[in-house]
Amino acid sequence: VTFSATKGSVSEAFIKGIDWVGTSQGTGRLWGSLFRRLKVFAERSGMPEPERTGWVAELERGRNFNALCGACIAMNCAFLVFAADREMDNYDVDDSGPSRAMQCIEYAFTAFYLCELLLRLYVHRFYFFFSADATWNLLDSFLVFLGLLEMTFTLFADGGGPSLNPGFMRMLRVFKVVKVLRVVRGIRFLSELRLIFKCLLGSLLSLTWSLVMILLIVYIFALLIVQVLSQELKLQKNTLPDEEMRRLADLYSSVGNAMMLLIQIATDGLSWATVFDDLSIIGGFLQWVLVAFVVFFNLAVWNIVTSMFVEKAIKLAKPDIDDMAMEQHIEDAQDADELTKIFAALDDDNSGTMSLDELQRLMTHPKFHDYLRVR
Repeated sequence: VTFSATKGSVSEAFIKGIDWVGTSQGTGRLWGSLFRRLKVFAERSGMPEPERTGWVAELERGRNFNALCGACIAMNCAFLVFAADREMDNYDVDDSGPSRAMQCIEYAFTAFYLCELLLRLYVHRFYFFFSADATWNLLDSFLVFLGLLEMTFTLFADGGGPSLNPGFMRMLRVFKVVKVLRVVRGIRFLSELRLIFKCLLGSLLSLTWSLVMILLIVYIFALLIVQVLSQELKLQKNTLPDEEMRRLADLYSSVGNAMMLLIQIATDGLSWATVFDDLSIIGGFLQWVLVAFVVFFNLAVWNIVTSMFVEKAIKLAKPDIDDMAMEQHIEDAQDADELTKIFAALDDDNSGTMSLDELQRLMTHPKFHDYLRVR
């Protein structure tokens, strides 16, 4: 209901914007016609997608096609690992670029993704960008577009044109980095991974505020340690060894360095016992401040953050109406199949129908009673 209301408000705002632009001065016939068509499309965008029929739609919905797409993504991921390892092994060779065979394999993957995208566009039409899978579809379109751009730039570079331009080469490196996102495409074909990915995306807001709280707590303790340590070094500069004073001054030269040190302690990147021993030459107060930080972080902060993420994940992992309806359809199909087997076992004449005698024997059959009891 919330989604429908939000979508409706956005559609209304979009339609009002189109009306305003359509009546602005200087808008020609062509633009006016375009805006009117967009308005009609926006009004109809909230309608459900009609059922697609035909062998192309059956192919696109089939398990074999989805399995083929998943297998292609898996092979592409393995190929990316092989290509990255090859480049790392030959980093000191100037002409260690991808071989002609590797480029052909990369072009084949790009061509497959392009054919998949065109097939889905042909089946879903404009609903490809407004359906429940619109996010995944937009990601697919973005990756295919970047793949085609990389293919074009690589062909230009092979031709000896702008290949020596540093900006051009940086653009190719960006394309190589973005290709890692192809791994994410495989998540849409696995329901469990898709659920985990949904929980991760839904927890980003909680993660942001958790990081803000963690940094605030670390900032308070780091500021306290730096202020107290600076005063103690001034008071004890005649009694402390110069080497120890310089070492402590370097470790806690700023609040930022102290925060980084505390973050390393909180994340087990540094043993707090080492820092505890370093602060022993100053006195016991800073040591107890460090102990309070470690205890408070491990017993309070981490447990609270973990409970927030668990609660958020539980809420996001609840099945929606479509998932519940699908599970109910599966259970109904299983019940129908089980009843069909029971009826077929008591159909003596193999007529495909139940006579009165066969129905009476069915009522006394123990397997039928067990089925009704558990259902």
